[in-house]
Amino acid sequence: MIEEQKAVLIVEDDLRMQQSLRGRLQEDGLNVFAANDADQGLAILRREQIDLVLLDLRLGEKSGLDFMDEMKDDERIEDEGITVVVLTAIADPAMIGDVIGRRPADYLVKSDNSLDDISAFIKNKLGNLKD
Repeated sequence: MIEEQKAVLIVEDDLRMQQSLRGRLQEDGLNVFAANDADQGLAILRREQIDLVLLDLRLGEKSGLDFMDEMKDDERIEDEGITVVVLTAIADPAMIGDVIGRRPADYLVKSDNSLDDISAFIKNKLGNLKD
C-alpha cells in the first residue's frame, strides 16, 4: 500500500529560511507549500489539504498569533487534522505563554535547531515517512 504524501505549509517571511526549509522537506518526500505572510498562508489552508503548518511568529502586518486565531475562527478551514508547529526566533517566556495558550503542537526556537533537527522533528510528527 502506498502511503499518501503528507503536506506541509511553511508560513515564513524570511525567504532564505523559507527556501531552505522547503528544499529540505521536499527532499524528505513531503508536498510543501509556502507563504510569505499570514494571509497567504490562510488562503493556502482554504484550498489545500495540509497536515502540518510550520509557522513563524513575526510575519509583518499579521503575526503568527493572528494566523492561529484566524485559522481557528475560519469556517472554511478544516483545522482538526492540522498540526501547528511554531518555528521562531523568539525565545521570550511571555511570548511562549501567549503561543501555548493557542495550543500549537510544539514551539521550536530557530537558533536551537538545525535543518536536520527540524526535518527529523517534522517527520516524527507526521509519522513514518521515508528517510
